[in-house]
Amino acid sequence: MRPWLPLIIALAVQLACGAATENLRSDPAAIEKRGKLELKRAIAAEKKGKNVAAKRHYLAAVELRPEHFSTREKASRFLRGIGEPKQAVEIVIDFVERAPGDPRGYHLLADVQFANGDSQAAIESLGEIIAIDDEDASAFHKRGTVHMNEGSVEEALSDFRRAAELDDDNAEYQTSLGFALSRLSKKQSLEEAEQVLRRALELDRKNADANRLLGTVLRKKFDPKGALDYHIRAVELDPDSANAYFELGLTQNALGQNGEAEESLKESLELNPNDAVAWYAFGEVLRITKQYARAVPAYEKALDLDPKNSKAANKLGVCLYQIGDLKKAELILSAAIQVDSDDPYPYFNLGMVYNKGKRYHAAIKALKRFIELAPSGDGDIATAKRMIVRLQRKIRSRY
Repeated sequence: MRPWLPLIIALAVQLACGAATENLRSDPAAIEKRGKLELKRAIAAEKKGKNVAAKRHYLAAVELRPEHFSTREKASRFLRGIGEPKQAVEIVIDFVERAPGDPRGYHLLADVQFANGDSQAAIESLGEIIAIDDEDASAFHKRGTVHMNEGSVEEALSDFRRAAELDDDNAEYQTSLGFALSRLSKKQSLEEAEQVLRRALELDRKNADANRLLGTVLRKKFDPKGALDYHIRAVELDPDSANAYFELGLTQNALGQNGEAEESLKESLELNPNDAVAWYAFGEVLRITKQYARAVPAYEKALDLDPKNSKAANKLGVCLYQIGDLKKAELILSAAIQVDSDDPYPYFNLGMVYNKGKRYHAAIKALKRFIELAPSGDGDIATAKRMIVRLQRKIRSRY
């Protein structure tokens, strides 16, 4: 073979590739076809779990189809899924900059930012949408959801109300409005929440969230009997919802159906074992039925998940007292006071522990502190005062 022949072949290939690339750049139809092919390859690679290849194809598809929203949407979703949120945001921001008047870009950007935990940025992006179109019900609803996630109930309520006004026939928007109203727990708000959630169920009887929330509202309005059917319906519609079982358990407990409540809360905890509130509620059902030994690990789990839960610590102390573990009860109740020194009830229970351990002076001190902190009208104030009198007598009888 002649030594110069490979060089000629390589040069010919290079020139051919360069010409093909130039033709591709100057042929919009060819670019679109290649972009679609890259997207198809990306989706196929993703399905097979070949993330490196999928990423390469998604980025190529975005480069070839920079104005195509759906391509960027799929690429950003994939990148978030493989733990590359920063690049996902960059892809969407580039689209927003290319098409600043297209609300779809801001919607997607807000979704990505919210998924990445940047709530403030998501709120700002949704604000941009509303500035473009102040009748975009979806933007108001999304912003309300972000506010709700941040605990800003009043701001969420305002946005949810606007979304429901703009699209009165949207069951999801009515449900979200009912949810925000129910969180306020005011009598007037609960009345409106009930009306709104009934409207949501008129629009969609199979709306599990609306059934669950309406049941919760009725229970808050001291109608657990009326709440029960809605909570049962919510569980039937969404048997994989830990919240549905949790709320059903609370309603059953309010009706005195303690065995059923215990089973419902067990289901809730199987679905979501990291719910501190559900563990606390489970402990409460067991404590109410005087199953103190079984309640102890439930309260302990609640405290493991939420160490600042002084209520769980207080009730744990009560159960330890009931089963005779005074030393541990004292430690737990003292820790509860460290977490919240203005909570009166650990002092009352600590007084009980000290009394049983015949530490009368310490018991009197704890009970007096309870009386100072307890709200007026608390029935345990009279009990504490009687105990102090008896303890003083016991002290005097020693001398």
